[in-house]
Amino acid sequence: MNTYETIFITTPNLSEDEEKSTVEALQTVITERGGEVYITERMGRRRLGYPIRKFDDGVYTRFLYDSDTEVPKELERRMRLSDRVLRALTVRMEREWAADSKEQAV
Repeated sequence: MNTYETIFITTPNLSEDEEKSTVEALQTVITERGGEVYITERMGRRRLGYPIRKFDDGVYTRFLYDSDTEVPKELERRMRLSDRVLRALTVRMEREWAADSKEQAV
């Protein structure tokens, strides 16, 4: 299993409950397919570098998780289909960096 980090931006006009349900639904994709989530970090609302779908702000969220290679593909597919997610980026982490990130999470 590899360690992945996914950062995604949700639209700023979501209520807290809508945002939580979106994050939980995406987190469920990871856990249902045998992955293990270490960090779910809400990084907060930030100004975007350029407008995306006419939004100037977005709410950033970060996942750090272990999973098979198919899980990030499915996660990004669902994010592309969602109207609530503006952008997403998934990176497979090097083993040393992944170990350091997991230690910081604890």
